Amino acid sequence: MKNLNRYLNYLILALVSVYAVYFIGTKARIPAVSKPAEVTDIDQVVNKFLKQTSEQTRKDEMAFRSALEKQLKRPLNLKRETTEKRSDDISESQPNFNDDSGITPSEVIQTGIYRKEIEKQQEELDKKEYARQFIENARKSGYHLVLSEDNKVLSVTPIRKPSQTDESAELFPAD
Repeated sequence: MKNLNRYLNYLILALVSVYAVYFIGTKARIPAVSKPAEVTDIDQVVNKFLKQTSEQTRKDEMAFRSALEKQLKRPLNLKRETTEKRSDDISESQPNFNDDSGITPSEVIQTGIYRKEIEKQQEELDKKEYARQFIENARKSGYHLVLSEDNKVLSVTPIRKPSQTDESAELFPAD
C-alpha cells in the first residue's frame, strides 16, 4: 500500500510539472504586445478634431457677441398705433355702460369677484387631486406618504412587501 501511495504521488508530481512546463513554454512564445502605430494616428485625428471644434466654438462665440453688440447699439423705436375703436371692435363680454342694457358697474364688479372665487375653488380642487394622485403613485412605487395641508411631504416610509402567504397584513392598508 505504501508503494502504491508513493507511485501515485510521483504520478501527480509528474503531471503538475508537465502542466507547468507547458504553460510556461506557451507564455514564452507569446510576443509582447506593443502599442500599434494606428493608435497614434487615431490620437492625432482626435486631437485635430478637438482643436477644430474649439476654434469653431470660439468663432461662434465671437460672432454672437458682435451680433449682440450690434443689436444693443441700434436705437429703440417704439411706435404706437392710435386707432379709433369702432363699436363692432368691442367684444360682447366687455360691458358697455353707454347703452341702456341694464348692467350696472356694481354687477360687473360682483361678476368679477364671483369668477375669481370660482377660479380659486377650482384651483384648490386641482391641488387636492394632484396630491391624491401623488400619494397614489408613491403607494404604487412602494412608499407611504403623509402630506401637510399645504402639500409638503411630512414623512415617507417604505411599505413592506407582502410575503408569498396570504396571512400577512399590509403595513399601511389602503383607505
